[in-house]
Amino acid sequence: MKRDRDEAEEEGNEERNKRKMEIVWQTPAHPAQKQDYVFHNGKRHVRPYYFEFVSHVNKRWEGKTIVDLFAQEFRGRSRDYYVIGMNHQ
Repeated sequence: MKRDRDEAEEEGNEERNKRKMEIVWQTPAHPAQKQDYVFHNGKRHVRPYYFEFVSHVNKRWEGKTIVDLFAQEFRGRSRDYYVIGMNHQ
């Protein structure tokens, strides 16, 4: 009986954690807040979030795929190296 009660309690905790795991927008103007963290099994986890990263590009990069860009700009590795890196998740 205790095991069933513990399993039911664990399932309830998981369901509450899922509800807490809503994705939030995070930017330098809106940094992480205390409620953006979830505690699970004694460990702190960061809730999923979007982060808008702004970067400048060179005109010569315009219209290129990331693999083509890296292969041309960082010639120390073969093109296949970057293709494998992009496909590896």
